[in-house]
Amino acid sequence: MPTPANQLVVSIKQQLRVSSRFLYDQPMVDHMNAQQLRDAFAQRLNKACDAVGIRRRGRAVDLQKALNHLGVHNSTTAIGKWLKGEATPNKVNLKLLAELLETREEWLEYGRQQLTEEAGHYQLHAPAIPMVGPVTPDHEGRLEHFSYTPGTATATTLRFSSADQKAYALQINGSHLAPRLQHHEYLIIEPSRQYVAGDEVLIYTQNEGCLIREFIALRAGQYRFDSINHDTSPLYLPEASVLRMHAMSAILKYAH
Repeated sequence: MPTPANQLVVSIKQQLRVSSRFLYDQPMVDHMNAQQLRDAFAQRLNKACDAVGIRRRGRAVDLQKALNHLGVHNSTTAIGKWLKGEATPNKVNLKLLAELLETREEWLEYGRQQLTEEAGHYQLHAPAIPMVGPVTPDHEGRLEHFSYTPGTATATTLRFSSADQKAYALQINGSHLAPRLQHHEYLIIEPSRQYVAGDEVLIYTQNEGCLIREFIALRAGQYRFDSINHDTSPLYLPEASVLRMHAMSAILKYAH
């Protein structure tokens, strides 16, 4: 039978192709409202953080520091909203977030497939970085008799994704710096990363030894460092007495 000139002809094969493409292009979340989507994303994000050992206490701060050198420059407040289901990241930030957490981007965004390649298991592909310690800081953050040259091989390692080839981990012993640092947690140090006011740093000094402190400012040839728990007085040191500082980028609750 001849086909009228104004009638669109679509073959069965074309219909199947269109239907299949429509199914694959749509997020599997049509039945959820906006708040449910945000809540579901927050649950997956926190699950991925748990899997790599990023502790829940101070998680937004630790994530912000770790993401910063990957190009995600959101504030701690913004990242806190992702974790609490109040907002979701854009596509660019989502991709970098998935990269940092070693998880599938489509799983993190929509809950599709599995957390990683192997169903039900989190497979780490991050490189190994040297692990130093355990070290025991006192209540002022001072580490007695501690010294480590970045890049030096150690007997033990920890898996962590870092853009800094000289990154290393400190195993913390004791709870003098609690609640910020707890017994048997791991402090990730990135010597090559630039630090700014408000960052926590590992400081090597001439006379005060090695300290874990918060960098506040350098003014008129004098550094100011605050306690990471804000429970001791600020420490002021002459610029010449500070040998070097290494940025702290993350705190892990267990090693891989």
